[in-house]
Amino acid sequence: MTKPFSLMVLVSKVHAFMRRLGSDGALIRSGEISVNYSEMKAYKNKEPVSLSKKELQLLLFLLENAGQIVSKEQILEKVWDLDGQFVDENTVPVNISRLKSKIGNDYDSGMWRGLGYIWTEESLKE
Repeated sequence: MTKPFSLMVLVSKVHAFMRRLGSDGALIRSGEISVNYSEMKAYKNKEPVSLSKKELQLLLFLLENAGQIVSKEQILEKVWDLDGQFVDENTVPVNISRLKSKIGNDYDSGMWRGLGYIWTEESLKE
């Protein structure tokens, strides 16, 4: 974390770390897509999918909020910590587009723009 940082940012990062720690070895799965928390790797049909750190964080955020519309601002706050001075207006749409191209076009209907983004398939933690 860069200094200065707000107490809320620190608390948020600690909560996210603890959530991941508590999910050690667990999977979150939605259709053919799964993410192993302990490995921090994504899979499609049990085949590894090469994602950047931010793409993986974005996918996890969408899967953890499956069925809910999440706004661009919510994504920026949770994935990019919103205070990121170098975040461009197109950061979220560009990363959504990259993520869709890497996990396959069959998920195009699951993420859309307008009011926000939504992962329409149910996701389960195992």
